[in-house]
Amino acid sequence: MILLVITLLGLSITSYYLNNRNLVSPAFLLSTTFFICSLVALINQNKWQLILNRKTYLVICGAILEFIIVTYLVNKLLSVVKFQYKNSKKSKLNAPYISTRKSYILFAIQLLLIIYVIRNLKEVTKINNIFQAASALNQSSLPNYIGQPIALSKIANIFLAFILASGLYTGYVFFLYIIVKKNFRFDLFINMFISILAPFVTGSRGNSIYMIISWVIYCYLILWKNNKLNFKMQFKFVMRITLVLIILLLLLPLTAVLFGRRMDNWDEYLSIYIGAQIKNLNEFILNNNFPLQTSIFGQQTFFTIIPLVSKLIGLNIPSYKLDLPYQAIGSLSLGNVYTTFYPWLYDFGYKGVFLLTLIMAIVVEFIYHLALHSKLQFGLSILLYGYLGSFVALLFFSNKFYEGLNSTLILIIMSWILLIYIFKQKKGKIK
Repeated sequence: MILLVITLLGLSITSYYLNNRNLVSPAFLLSTTFFICSLVALINQNKWQLILNRKTYLVICGAILEFIIVTYLVNKLLSVVKFQYKNSKKSKLNAPYISTRKSYILFAIQLLLIIYVIRNLKEVTKINNIFQAASALNQSSLPNYIGQPIALSKIANIFLAFILASGLYTGYVFFLYIIVKKNFRFDLFINMFISILAPFVTGSRGNSIYMIISWVIYCYLILWKNNKLNFKMQFKFVMRITLVLIILLLLLPLTAVLFGRRMDNWDEYLSIYIGAQIKNLNEFILNNNFPLQTSIFGQQTFFTIIPLVSKLIGLNIPSYKLDLPYQAIGSLSLGNVYTTFYPWLYDFGYKGVFLLTLIMAIVVEFIYHLALHSKLQFGLSILLYGYLGSFVALLFFSNKFYEGLNSTLILIIMSWILLIYIFKQKKGKIK
């Protein structure tokens, strides 16, 4: 385990300098979050009886090294072929005019949409208590759930996607005003606040976590593009974000209690939430030969994509659940998350890890490059990279990147286009 921690620390430092000391580059996000995960696993290795297998070490470090190399080469290639705007440090972002009236209207719309989702939640679960209803909905999505499936209506899911898009959009604009204008926009802040609360209606914290990480990325990119990030500023930024993340991590168990999940030990809960993935992956690699036999191509990796493709081309693929067995040591449960490499190994074996890492690295670095060099205040590349960057940061947890390539992403992009059009700056209006 010590070797894994040291290797990942070295990869984090390498990615930092290879990417012009940018803290939100894809390579740095991936290597650093895995380093933190490995550090927590190291601290708990005796309690979890974790003896790291050589194959596990090679899968994790090999894939991250590949990701760093590929993103670096893609960046160099894009620079050579001049597929970029002018130097990003000259492409400063300004705070655009955003109508306060329209912003409050957006808040009212989000509130109405949340009310609709709550009503739909109570209808499908037949439970009036919102926390119990949300917990029931969340439980029905778990792999070990036995019972009648529970799902929100399609319109409710569309509304939730719009709320997520609104939260990302208003968060980006809010930080533009804070950094560029030194102006705290309360109307934008309450839009962010209601957006981050909305996912809890479904008993899930995932979208709230995505939003927070995306806002951090937006904030950093704005500072970077406006030449406000020397070493001293970077250090202050890291300290502030670390403080915010510590507070959020301390609040995380509380959100679990709200939805009826058992919470005996908060320290243990956080350790398992952040570090047990490596232990679980290690056990999976030790006890299996890859790939495993499946009836559907990529059924674990492309779990969210398969239903969409099936409908588009008329395939009759029956619904199924992810194969994510819970792990435990005696009475200690270690959950059922295994890092992003679990489904890749499950479906495609070690060759699949190489190929899927390659594809992901090319896609993410391309969008990151566009975001870094975009001169547009509301360039979709900036909004999109912040969102996809949150997936990369959470790959230590599970297969967030390929799970995120679904119909919700399409709805979010469509919502951004709509919001950009609605809030489009009129000539002569400057604020």
